[in-house]
Amino acid sequence: MNTKIYKKVLLFLVALAVGSLAGSGILVLIPEGFQIAGDHDKKPDYLWMGTTIMGGIYLFFLIERFLKLILQWRKEIISKNIIGNCEVNSSKPIQTVAWMIIFGDGLHNFIDGLSIGAAFTSSIMTGQYTKQRKRTQSLSLSLSLSLSLSLSLSNHKMP
Repeated sequence: MNTKIYKKVLLFLVALAVGSLAGSGILVLIPEGFQIAGDHDKKPDYLWMGTTIMGGIYLFFLIERFLKLILQWRKEIISKNIIGNCEVNSSKPIQTVAWMIIFGDGLHNFIDGLSIGAAFTSSIMTGQYTKQRKRTQSLSLSLSLSLSLSLSLSNHKMP
């Protein structure tokens, strides 16, 4: 496929994914969290909920910017310390997107652990149900990742 077309298609698909996730989050999940999705009689105190949501979004933005600054600073320090024709390790540094994925995955697993612990505090049956839900979610995620990895490896033949 032509690289210009590929980049445009990829940009469109990323924009579509971001729009659908943001739309479902803003139009469905946040009103559900505020408990204002269908009930207009109650007026909950949602100021702290909105502040938490905006703070979380801003926190991820700040973490990404901070990681970019650190990685750029590290790259400049390494390039200044190279003397003459010394061989340099040709491995690429980890991009900020990878660090954000690792951070988000760790946070997701931590919150899952908290929810399982809270469910066991409520009752043993609820805890077992929540634990089984987490196992099922992890199994489906692992299957989808392994399938996509095997498909991508089968499309790229090794020399």
